[in-house]
Amino acid sequence: MREIIGAALRRQRRATALAAAGGLALASLTAWADGADNWLRLLGLLPVLIFVGVALRYLRWRPSTAELRVDESARAFFAPPAGIGFVPFLVGFLVYQCVDSVRDRAGSGTWFLVLPAAGAVFAGLVAVFLWRGVPTVVLTPEGITHGRHNRPAVVPWAALDPGRPLGSPGGTGTISLPVARPELITGPRLRRRVDVIAVRELDVTPALLSGAIRYYLANPEARPTIGTPAGHARLRDALGGGS
Repeated sequence: MREIIGAALRRQRRATALAAAGGLALASLTAWADGADNWLRLLGLLPVLIFVGVALRYLRWRPSTAELRVDESARAFFAPPAGIGFVPFLVGFLVYQCVDSVRDRAGSGTWFLVLPAAGAVFAGLVAVFLWRGVPTVVLTPEGITHGRHNRPAVVPWAALDPGRPLGSPGGTGTISLPVARPELITGPRLRRRVDVIAVRELDVTPALLSGAIRYYLANPEARPTIGTPAGHARLRDALGGGS
């Protein structure tokens, strides 16, 4: 699990750095194109077209079809990140907008640099956020750990109500946990929705993850087998996915 999560974090860091560099390059390209007197001026539309294309691709999200992975040493089932995602591209677009705005406001006075400066600070904060962690979900005999791997929310099984339904609205890319005892949950203080798992960001079939959570809520005697090949086979049989 550590190796897979570490590799995903390195990919995300590379994507963030490349997106920021791409934003600088596009700002330079559009500045050069603005000085042209022909069709090259149309290159100024390129950053917006790239951003819109990536955003549309993100909105047309298709759920993963992957299985839960098994980590015997950690006694856990887990799902790594689904891929790079949209946010690194947002960093690149923010970098482009900041540089382009500074160029447009050159000579307009210090006041007009406030907005680009705020955008640069926001882009930096998002980049730091991406640099530090990737999304994961981990099932263990003790409970569910989800969110950014460096600052996850830890939800014990005892905090959940097996009598309440597990929310998984179609198309939303989220799973809502039936929290009955929020005082047992630990995690980042600034995060309010510790009861929501963002499966859009995870490389796991949403129905499989929600089915696994339902199964272990309804069958606490099966929780000690989490993280074992036998437990994985038993889970697949229970969910109708056995061979």
